[in-house]
Amino acid sequence: MKVAIVQDHLVQRGGSERVVLSMLKAFPGAAVYTSIYDKDKTFSALKDANVISAGLEKKIVLRNNHRLAFPLMPRIFSKMKIDADIVLCSCSGWAHGIKTDASIISYYHTPAKWLYQREEYLGPGHPMTRAVLAACTPALKRWDQRAARRVDIALANSLSVQRRVAEIYGIRAEVLHPPPGLEPSGPSVRPAGVPEVFDLTVARLVPHKNVEILAGAFRLMPTRTLVVVGDGPLRAELESSRAENMVFVGSVSDEYLRWLYANCSMVLCPSWEDYGLTAVEAASFGKPTLALRWGGFLETIIEGVTGSFFDQPTGEDVARAVVESSSNTFDPSILRRHAASFSEESFIHRLREVVAERAIPSDV
Repeated sequence: MKVAIVQDHLVQRGGSERVVLSMLKAFPGAAVYTSIYDKDKTFSALKDANVISAGLEKKIVLRNNHRLAFPLMPRIFSKMKIDADIVLCSCSGWAHGIKTDASIISYYHTPAKWLYQREEYLGPGHPMTRAVLAACTPALKRWDQRAARRVDIALANSLSVQRRVAEIYGIRAEVLHPPPGLEPSGPSVRPAGVPEVFDLTVARLVPHKNVEILAGAFRLMPTRTLVVVGDGPLRAELESSRAENMVFVGSVSDEYLRWLYANCSMVLCPSWEDYGLTAVEAASFGKPTLALRWGGFLETIIEGVTGSFFDQPTGEDVARAVVESSSNTFDPSILRRHAASFSEESFIHRLREVVAERAIPSDV
């Protein structure tokens, strides 16, 4: 049985890219198809994989900002033909539209945010981007809906995404939580410029991650320090408006990230999150998470046991919740057991079952 994997793009070190690494463990030797591949910006483990790109990385402007290629993506994926028995898509918008005669299993991280959750995705401002997306949206939605109708089996990374897939596409998806991609065991290195005591946030620096509200929160907490891990189009703007007690370290290696998780006081997650992978990763290191009470965090955090919530994405709410959470005691052994329930072994086992079930002829 020949399995192929499809990922929207491979230009960053995020949750969907970590899922691709787990898919490759489930199906060693599977080719990975994508629209644009920058080996220096995504996980180094993919250098050993058979990655087949549409070649958009050859355009420097797209390699530096893959979002500029959004209007081109339907054509790119519709032309990329895959010869396989099963095509396994890691999809946040484009991968399920791949051209193939094989059975399609689509693992949805989310339906395309730029089509169905534009306010959260773009945040305030961006008038030119809004105008371009508004002009393209009708055609992109028609393509996206057609692509979803071709999916044979749908999987969702959370109950929140399962509901959205049902509402937007009219199809039922099985929930299969992705595993934390970063194992606590492994090399650990302290990044330069990081203090002994600090709080941590790990996020792509894009509007729906709400990292900007943390500046307001830490201005109200001058005795605490926040280390910000992540990169993205808002980095320059966020750094210029940061509180003095915030340290930006950019996108870091797993060795640095292990040290940061292991040595932080708590992890802060103010984003509109579909799943909440960061909370699971933090728990695997025995660290609690303080998160916005929304979406996937409601599935990955047990309130008062593995973390706490704040109700509004404002600096005042975050600061108040940090003070309250600091007075609580979280048991690291309970946190680690909680993280173990989202194991990679369970994810791989169920994924292999789903693929095997689809590969069995219906008349058997």
